[in-house]
Amino acid sequence: MKRRNSLLFSLFVVITLVLPLMAGNSVSTPTINKREHVAAASDPPSTFEFMGSMVDAWGGITDAIFSVQNASKFHYSFVDSLDSIIASQTSTANGYVSRVSVEARGMTPFQNGVVGPSMIQISVEVSPIVVVPAVLDDSYLKKPSISEALSLAGQVVDEYETLFGVTFDRFFVQKMPYSIWIGEVPLFLQGYRYQIQYMYIYDNLDAGLNGVSTLLDRVSEMGGFMDLASADDWNLMLTYVVQVYQPVFMPSVMESYGIFDFLSGMGHQYYDADPSHPQYNRPMQAVLAGLAAEAEPGYVQAVEGNETYSMKTHVGYTSNIKNKMTEVPSTTSVSIIAGFAPGSLTIDGVPSTWMKVNDQYKIPTAITLPGGHTIPANSTPSDIIRAYLSYVPRELALGLNDKIGGLDPTSMDGLVDQLWGSPGPFPDLKQSVLTYDWSTFPNTTLVDFNFDLLAEIMEDAGLTPEALLNNIDDTLADENPVAALVKAFVDYFDSYGMLDVLDNDVYADSAALESYLGTLGAGVVQVFHDLIGIDLPSSIQTRAGLDAFVQEHWDITLGALWTAMANSDNTAIKNAFHDILNATNLQEHITPYLMADLGATLINGIGFYIAANMDPETGDLFTLDTSDLELNFDSDPSGITFDGPYLVITKGTANRTIPVGGTVHFTITVHNYGSATAYDVKVVDGINAGLDGDREAYWTRDSLAPGETWTINYDVAADEGGLFMDMQALCVYFNTTLDSFDPSDAENWVGSSFYTWSAAGYQILVTTGGGGFWDVLPSEIFGVPTLYVAAGVGGVALIGVALLIVRRR
Repeated sequence: MKRRNSLLFSLFVVITLVLPLMAGNSVSTPTINKREHVAAASDPPSTFEFMGSMVDAWGGITDAIFSVQNASKFHYSFVDSLDSIIASQTSTANGYVSRVSVEARGMTPFQNGVVGPSMIQISVEVSPIVVVPAVLDDSYLKKPSISEALSLAGQVVDEYETLFGVTFDRFFVQKMPYSIWIGEVPLFLQGYRYQIQYMYIYDNLDAGLNGVSTLLDRVSEMGGFMDLASADDWNLMLTYVVQVYQPVFMPSVMESYGIFDFLSGMGHQYYDADPSHPQYNRPMQAVLAGLAAEAEPGYVQAVEGNETYSMKTHVGYTSNIKNKMTEVPSTTSVSIIAGFAPGSLTIDGVPSTWMKVNDQYKIPTAITLPGGHTIPANSTPSDIIRAYLSYVPRELALGLNDKIGGLDPTSMDGLVDQLWGSPGPFPDLKQSVLTYDWSTFPNTTLVDFNFDLLAEIMEDAGLTPEALLNNIDDTLADENPVAALVKAFVDYFDSYGMLDVLDNDVYADSAALESYLGTLGAGVVQVFHDLIGIDLPSSIQTRAGLDAFVQEHWDITLGALWTAMANSDNTAIKNAFHDILNATNLQEHITPYLMADLGATLINGIGFYIAANMDPETGDLFTLDTSDLELNFDSDPSGITFDGPYLVITKGTANRTIPVGGTVHFTITVHNYGSATAYDVKVVDGINAGLDGDREAYWTRDSLAPGETWTINYDVAADEGGLFMDMQALCVYFNTTLDSFDPSDAENWVGSSFYTWSAAGYQILVTTGGGGFWDVLPSEIFGVPTLYVAAGVGGVALIGVALLIVRRR
């Protein structure tokens, strides 16, 4: 039994930490085909496949199917075509394509909140060929040049240009070190391999979604769980598809290998070997991997009691769900089914013979955390994760508190005397940067870069590429693309006066430095606009505004420092630094926020269910042929109880499609579902491009009593057309007052900070009326109705199924 427990726990760790776990909905009762084929444990599996669904606390779903296979065993026509190309390359060229990855996405989210158009990317790796002549000592590498590598990669890219009906642009080429050890000699050979990235950016939405559909059809040919990729109802705009092909050269025909043996040998390269060394004459075979995933916000609508969700129904698949070994009886596969949802979870349709792990599984032995804290035996996985997320942040915060307490507030005195208390001279660091000899900049693995394509991507992200790329030195770019890009950044920052702080006439003169800092805001504002695509609120663009912000939130008076600089008063400058570096003040404004109980809000009530088609004792593998795999979980919020404060934050707007020049009216609500008062409550709203400028983004409240709701209303001007992510709002609060925190006795403070976020994944469409890429969207954005709001009256302001957060068990 102990062996079985360890195996189950290992499975839990592997699945939850390595594989993407995703989501599904149905109203029918699944039935199971009772005929079940059993493969002996000694039969090597040719396929590993995964099917998973996740329902989040707000009713958003994420679905994923994944498969990796011994492709040579199944003889797919498109793999045979690629095999032919590689076979020709290994027999005639200096190198060969050793890996191909193709990715398609219906939309491209950027970190600044802009949603870009559909894209397809192809990554091709080209490796050298190892030549093993009759005399092993004479072994060497055939080393393809960059032009040869591009030609070899182009043969594969041509196949995908035909498949998608597009012409790809080359984005970059990396020349990366390659080495191999021939142990029989021994002999160490060194050369290069090439990583080449291609990209196509669609300028038409229908064409972009057709590209995603094309790759979905391709991965569906892999069969088993990947059959679901052939369904008609995948939300293509929210879908991400990947397929990877890799030739592998194993010591013998791969049909004698299982997929896990095969994966461990994926580094086995091609040898052009003399017949006298048959151990290096290895047949060419292939591994094929496919992934299809989608994420849709607010899909599940809450009702009291049990909820169900089926990936099959959501994507519109009409046949039975089968694993690969059901479809091809001569093979075996390791098949994993997983689900995550609020509350305890089960999955209907999983055969009773399968090995299963759920959120109630008990670990067989205790776990010791750093500092001596112990998680006892028989704890559940949720208990373990909660303990880590509650205990470890506190220990790290205490360690940092001690380091802050050791700060010397007079540590800047020597620098103040050196800069403003001595006659100098001081070096002009700005000129040292501007006159740098860029021909001496170190070479990197990047040897070719498409700056025009970078400009297109920057434009799609709402940035201003000209501000940066107009500074590119074309001659330098041909020799060293990274050096050209770094130089462009230097020139760009200098154009906005950002490097003047390095000028000795500025940094060595307190009055000049004070004056410079007073005008720095304009340059920072422009940098944010051009390179990040975000317009900063005017309230913090001026020195006075920044002074007020820092004073309010960190109790640090920057104005005293700048006034002292303007007066060239060294003593006052030192005193200002003493105030800024006051250890107690810094501890009070940093340590309590790091003493976080993250487990309380992130882990409570999360249920999971993982099943594998394996007999845990014998290792036998089972077939699957079922009408559906349905997640079942309890969403009834009645009877939820919490020890201490428990805040839920929501964010929404009544209209998610507006014209340029319109206004988005947002409502944020914070409700305390706990049994105690929350203190020092703060809300920070995410600011993203397109919905920025002069807007509120930070609010505070002294306390929020149990059952009480805090409602925040604000407006955002929509000055730019496009599609934008509705960035999440963050709420931080405490179970006691911050005034009770004593930095000198931090380890005995009973308080903790708590963090919670609003729902993720919603978008806002700002139409231009000019036929832009996103202007053709229907009245529903990604299945989210435009009137789908964080509605709520009387403190129940919840999007979708927010009350699924937790059910104490």
